Amino acid sequence: MSAIQAAWPSGTECIAKYNFHGTAEQDLPFCKGDVLTIVAVTKDPNWYKAKNKVGREGIIPANY
Repeated sequence: MSAIQAAWPSGTECIAKYNFHGTAEQDLPFCKGDVLTIVAVTKDPNWYKAKNKVGREGIIPANY
């Protein structure tokens, strides 16, 4: 795996590898196996804005 990861474009569907409870109000909690859709790239390449299947949006870690 390259140290430089290309950004996932909007509309990319991802399957969560781990549970994420979030620590901040803007975080989007999810469970392992959930399908999340990328909404936008953030300034930090380790985080993305995404939405879940019910349309709730928030920030998710790229490595989860």
